[in-house]
Amino acid sequence: MTTSLSVGGFLPDATLADAGSGSTVPLRSQNRDSVVLVHSHGPECAACGRYLADLAGHVAELAAWDGHVVALIPDKDGAAAKFRERALPFPTLIEDERTKGLMDDAGVVVADRYGQVYAVAPAGPAHAFLAPQEVEQWVRFLAIQCPECGVHDDPGPAHWGE
Repeated sequence: MTTSLSVGGFLPDATLADAGSGSTVPLRSQNRDSVVLVHSHGPECAACGRYLADLAGHVAELAAWDGHVVALIPDKDGAAAKFRERALPFPTLIEDERTKGLMDDAGVVVADRYGQVYAVAPAGPAHAFLAPQEVEQWVRFLAIQCPECGVHDDPGPAHWGE
């Protein structure tokens, strides 16, 4: 798999159409969340569909660590309608000329709150995506970074400070 995204690079500053709602969604985070970008083959790929469904079951855990998932699908005939039927709990963005070539195959990219890429994980022909637990580990790592001083910003247990 070739990709124009690399560790240390940045996600493009692009706003794309959401296949589910039709509204536009920025590819980079606009609210200080880390971004988990999943590039899918599209609705016809059962393996990609299973991974997206599996990751959908971990949205709450990712959100607890200020992370959110964005799926990126090829602009193929009927792709938007087919993804609307899946009712995923995260945006499913349709590729355009600004995002074509980011990833030529399925895979996962994890970027911090500024859009800087920390992990690029191609799934390969076997569809060996990062396990949702690995994705959560990356999001946790990014959540506890403090770019201003280098000190961890660990939220700690909820009962602290009571």
